[in-house]
Amino acid sequence: MEDLEDKVAVVTGAASGIGQALCVELARAGSTIVAADVDAAGLDTTLAAVHRVGSRAVAVRTDVRRADDMTQLADRVDAEFGGTDLLCLNAGVFRGGLLWESPIEDWDWVLSVNVFGIVHGIRAFVPRMIERGTVAHIEITSSMAGLVATGMSGVYTVSKFAAFALAEVLANDLLASGAPIGVSVLCPSAVATRIGESERNRAGVRPDVESATAIETILVDFCGNGLAPEAVAPGIVDAIRRGDFVIPTRDTMGEFVRVRSEALQRKELPPFQMFD
Repeated sequence: MEDLEDKVAVVTGAASGIGQALCVELARAGSTIVAADVDAAGLDTTLAAVHRVGSRAVAVRTDVRRADDMTQLADRVDAEFGGTDLLCLNAGVFRGGLLWESPIEDWDWVLSVNVFGIVHGIRAFVPRMIERGTVAHIEITSSMAGLVATGMSGVYTVSKFAAFALAEVLANDLLASGAPIGVSVLCPSAVATRIGESERNRAGVRPDVESATAIETILVDFCGNGLAPEAVAPGIVDAIRRGDFVIPTRDTMGEFVRVRSEALQRKELPPFQMFD
């Protein structure tokens, strides 16, 4: 999707981090922005940043866990802008801890955002995009944790492997159908977002799990030393223009994948790799 000028871009998880930076960068490319998130205050910040660029934008409070919310978002985009050209399914949350200590509430929350948020987006938007018949693109945010498994982050890692699989299957299904819709999967390494503070947007009672709290503290420090979202957003947009399937945020991705792949070919457990 080489030309992003005058296109309509829908971005979930748009209230902060990569989603917010992506909205601004797409606005610089000339796209109209539809920013979606559960965080209304954060959406206001995103909207203001996009308006400073001079692009048209609207913010829609959306809970990606709810199929009806995603359908209503697609309805609004169709009604106000005539359809979606670029769909960025970027919303994500983190919860870690030892796998056997992770309560079902954590599984429900993380999978409902990181997996079903994508599923609901695909179901709500893709049939309409196919029906329009115009060139379009879908970006799905996975993670390096969707390519390389590590300990103490089981719930999140499972969700991100699923996100990667969703992107790959979607790309193949669209190719088989002949639809002019490309797919990319974003696999960020450490980026200075608030993913380690995902609980701030979690409704209800947070289960008290010591191993989960410990890994989230580590993650906050890890992300704090990562690349700025504003630094990675231009590369994401360029990759979408080129039609790349996998979008890393660092050149080291290939080496991590190679180490994992070679261990699997030897029928071995892949070694622990702390990606950068």
